[in-house]
Amino acid sequence: MSTFSLTRTQEQRLKQALLGDEKLGASELRVINTDVYKERLGAEWFKYKSIINAYAIQAIKANLDADDIFVPTKHGFAVFFFSSSEEKVAATSETMAQELSRLLGGEKVFQDPPVSCSARAMTRADLVNEIDIDLGLGLQRAPRAVVAEPILRIDTPTPAASGRAASGYWPLWHAKAQRVVGCISEPENAGPLMNDPKYYESAIQHLRYDLDTFNLVLRDVYKLYKSGETAVIMFSINFKSFCAPEFNKEYLLALRQTPANLLPYLLPRFVRMPPGAPNTLIATKAQALSSIFKKVALQAPLEGDLRRFEYTACTVLATSVKEATRVSRLPAVAQQSIAPLLAGFVQTAKSMRYGALITGVDTQEAFGSALQAKADFVSGAVVGPLAHLPGSQFHLTADEIRATPRQKAG
Repeated sequence: MSTFSLTRTQEQRLKQALLGDEKLGASELRVINTDVYKERLGAEWFKYKSIINAYAIQAIKANLDADDIFVPTKHGFAVFFFSSSEEKVAATSETMAQELSRLLGGEKVFQDPPVSCSARAMTRADLVNEIDIDLGLGLQRAPRAVVAEPILRIDTPTPAASGRAASGYWPLWHAKAQRVVGCISEPENAGPLMNDPKYYESAIQHLRYDLDTFNLVLRDVYKLYKSGETAVIMFSINFKSFCAPEFNKEYLLALRQTPANLLPYLLPRFVRMPPGAPNTLIATKAQALSSIFKKVALQAPLEGDLRRFEYTACTVLATSVKEATRVSRLPAVAQQSIAPLLAGFVQTAKSMRYGALITGVDTQEAFGSALQAKADFVSGAVVGPLAHLPGSQFHLTADEIRATPRQKAG
């Protein structure tokens, strides 16, 4: 079963098409079958399937009309064409298959002999047995605990729902080495907001968002790997959702399917940890991530004693300028500057032998405070603009950062 999300309108239309009286025949439905790649890869299928699925979704979405819908099946993807002629359906679905074949054609494993994906017609009755969604609960239930692979959702979060665009990379600057060593996936405030009073529903939103984003990151990391570049890509995991018993296995199964050759590029970061989260819970969940990835980062709240992270299986302790600003304005703190808070954070992190990361550094003043605090890593608009794709390591001095005018991220 795959994590998959549709808008409410799409859910209703899909239910009507599959279970209602709406006409749906071979001319309206095509299946993009990825089993041809599974057959070629054999035992290595699990190393490549997330990447193949990401490319398949890219090829489908590039040729999808606004009224059309696609969903995962046990052997690939089904595409519903609701407003096209039979001729256009056949042509468009074949274009999707050809685009997937082209995207994967550069890989040696699919070149000799060549492997091509094709689209085929399918009836509604056949699809009921193939679709990888629980129809009995009307597509509106929580994800099961077992997941085959992370699947990108169809709908794009709106600014009201996510705060910012869902994809992007901030440069990650190593202060001592004076170079950009990688990047952080997504703007810091991306993703569903934690304003839903219903715990279970908000956790589901974060689970879907995290796995969708991880699938995108995995595709971009694979490109870095194939081009021989080196970089660290930090991606976020919502701590609250990861701790939920209903979703923890789904997170771990998706993350554990990461190909071994891509693991050195990836650095998971727990975000939105509640100030009162139990020490044992934090340590246990960090240990679960460290069993998969070589390094783990924690985006720590500045309220409370940072020493509670001392025996946690992490390598980087992070905080943000936004968090420091918030805490500095609390009545109990009432500081005019964030510099003392950042300096105290870095000192405590280093005393526990963790790397100290300050994110959201969007002004020269904040950059100066981060340098004065002697942070190991700095990220934000001052270092560089938000990019669509991750980059490799490159030399960059503090003087060059200061000399380059940057617009504050907005």
